[in-house]
Amino acid sequence: IRLANPSLFELISPIQNEIRARALAVLWTFALNDELRQRMFWDKFGAMRVIGIAAATECPLQSRARVYAYATYSRLAESASIRALMWYNPIIRLLVIEGSELNPTFREESRAAAMATLWQFSFDPQLKKPMWACRRTRLSLISGAANGPTEKVQLYAIYSLRNLAEAVSNQVSMWNTPNLQTALIGAIDCTKTGCAPTLPDAFALSALQVLAYSSINQQSMWKTKDLVDQVLIVAARDCEDEFYDDSTCWHSRQYALAMLLLFSEAKENRKDMFQRLEVTGVLERTCTAPWTENGEGVVGRTYVLETLQFLAIEDTTANALWQDPAYRSTLVDACLVANSLLPKKMPVGQWRRVTLGDDDTETLLPVRFVATQDLPAANRAVVKAGGRMSALGVLTTIAKRPDNQFSMWDEYTSVTRGISSAVDNLVAACSIRDARFNDFRAIGCQGLANLAECATNKKPMWDDAEVRACMVRAGNEHPMYDMDEIQENQWRPDGGVLNDVREAGMRGLANLAACLGVTLAFWLDAGSARQALQLGTRITPTNEQDARTRANACRGFANLAQSEDTREAIWRNEEVRDGIMEAAKDTSCLNTGARKFCMQTLNELSENSQNQPTMWAGAEAVAVARRRRSGISRRLSSSSMTVRLGQVGIAQHNEDGGEAWARLAGFA
Repeated sequence: IRLANPSLFELISPIQNEIRARALAVLWTFALNDELRQRMFWDKFGAMRVIGIAAATECPLQSRARVYAYATYSRLAESASIRALMWYNPIIRLLVIEGSELNPTFREESRAAAMATLWQFSFDPQLKKPMWACRRTRLSLISGAANGPTEKVQLYAIYSLRNLAEAVSNQVSMWNTPNLQTALIGAIDCTKTGCAPTLPDAFALSALQVLAYSSINQQSMWKTKDLVDQVLIVAARDCEDEFYDDSTCWHSRQYALAMLLLFSEAKENRKDMFQRLEVTGVLERTCTAPWTENGEGVVGRTYVLETLQFLAIEDTTANALWQDPAYRSTLVDACLVANSLLPKKMPVGQWRRVTLGDDDTETLLPVRFVATQDLPAANRAVVKAGGRMSALGVLTTIAKRPDNQFSMWDEYTSVTRGISSAVDNLVAACSIRDARFNDFRAIGCQGLANLAECATNKKPMWDDAEVRACMVRAGNEHPMYDMDEIQENQWRPDGGVLNDVREAGMRGLANLAACLGVTLAFWLDAGSARQALQLGTRITPTNEQDARTRANACRGFANLAQSEDTREAIWRNEEVRDGIMEAAKDTSCLNTGARKFCMQTLNELSENSQNQPTMWAGAEAVAVARRRRSGISRRLSSSSMTVRLGQVGIAQHNEDGGEAWARLAGFA
């Protein structure tokens, strides 16, 4: 500290400058140790004083001392507990900002060290917003990212901007800063690099990817032609080519593919993206290439499959994928069917729930992974499984479109066995019994429930023993008292996957029950299909998903009651009747859907003359009917109902003067 202090010498000679620089170099070396960093920082009138004096010097002869001073600031900022204190110290902040600005009279090493200090600051969550709000810091970083005289300055500047973009409050403002757009897009300009990947390439794409997390930015970024052109060029690189540096190429390419995924999350972008040949070409080449053993290739494949899942939300895209021969052969048969096969081993991973489309149809997608140079093998397996899950999700989304449902099932029944079709993969996923694969099972069962919406498919799907069995088993899933840790986690109310499995199974069974050619066989299947609906009516909903599951169970009975062959049996079955009445009496907001279908069921059951006396005798049924005027009351206006009321001499009235449940005439 004494030797680093310039006041030690009255006349500064070259040897004295060298001594001072070396003394500061020793302080810089001390700063490698975290404990010593803390002690140095709090030595305000010793170490920090001489470091600040050296950083503030403008004498060219002391440029080496200045470099070591800024390098020591950078080292000190490696301690997370010190960063904010350094930033909010007005002297240190001013010195660091001035050092990061372009000044031809100073050595570039000092600017790089000052920029490295800002880079360290940018990792602190509480500094991201004030750093971007500071005009001088903002301009210095943008200047360094745009035309850093050395690659080191440019990389530190771009990486700092990337870190600042992680603050959600900064993202829109950063993208709307024209100079920043120019700097980042310019860093990946293939006209300068000849399309060979560079480190600024990868860093700039990484920063742009973080900005694309903002839903507000996604549409604007897709409309920026220069950016999209560069992203598509980088995404199309063949990183197996010897011309490219492997790690840099993989980094750049994965960030570019991740940006396409983020662009596809914006509904306004999807149609244009799918119609652009360069986009579909990149998607096709990436997801039809062999699985690579390195982590980067696995991540890129998963990004592409997720992108297809978002694009398929649009009706026109989903229909084109299935019906257009060009897309069908490349993106469905060669890509989606091949990539949606169940993995041989299912790793334990974390998955995020997203809502796809305007109809709140939910499915599961893997968490978003940031490409890294050395992705651990365990994570690689999770990402690979996530890619397969996304491919299966696209097939499920395609199966949601009415125009595709019949042809998808028809292909499944007509293809030669041994040749995998889209529905083969859905059935395989829905039928899996290993609890570790329940994420796949949920998506597969959703796909089959979608296919069961088609009237032509209902009877053959019921007759297919494997399909029927997997949907019945899914509908019969319920939490038990003696569950293990895996089961408890999969039944958790905030996104447990078995809730998805049960809901999909119940929806599929309710769809099948709407076929008159199935209703009697469905009812007679007492130990499985009927039991699933019966237990479903007993669910006490605590969230929207439980409410939907219960409503589907009640809808299933409403569909079964449409057949004269089952009406009497449904009402006379005590357990089924109690379940329907229990759901009908629940007046909670979550139970509105289930209650509606229960009233529809009672309406259908009252059509049976054998049921009418016992339904009238059941005070419980009458009480429910009086509390809720069902659609039946509207039948009083019909001529046939007027005649029946006249014949029996009954006209019941509610307190509000309106006529009550019309079926009372039938009961009498």
